[in-house]
Amino acid sequence: MRRLTLLLTFEPQSTPPEGEPPVLAVKSGSGRVTVLDGDPGDAPDLASYESRVQLTGQTTFDEVGTMNLGDGTLDLTTIGQGSMEPSAEGEPVMQGTIAWRVAGRGRYAGATGTIVSSFVADLSTGAAVERQVVRLFLP
Repeated sequence: MRRLTLLLTFEPQSTPPEGEPPVLAVKSGSGRVTVLDGDPGDAPDLASYESRVQLTGQTTFDEVGTMNLGDGTLDLTTIGQGSMEPSAEGEPVMQGTIAWRVAGRGRYAGATGTIVSSFVADLSTGAAVERQVVRLFLP
């Protein structure tokens, strides 16, 4: 078993919330990948993700999706619930965190691990800045 720890930096964009309970779609676009620990040969050159966010309360949400890491894929499932609250800048700028459990496919078939994300999002535009720490256990 090998370990790989990455720092991913994204500027995702979300759709406005729709329905009841409110749901929105998030697309990250291409993200920057930095290897924090492990063999750089195991790391992808490119990263992106798409997810579906369901608001579950005033400050909580669930999020599921798929992350593309080069020619591999990670399926994302929320651990517990994500949390979001007004930032020090005030609304509509929110800050939040979420943790996902991951399962790998393709190049990362059999990989497991977690991702922890910290983000700041402007709810009026859907624009965000996000940093994710990805810890993978590779077969």
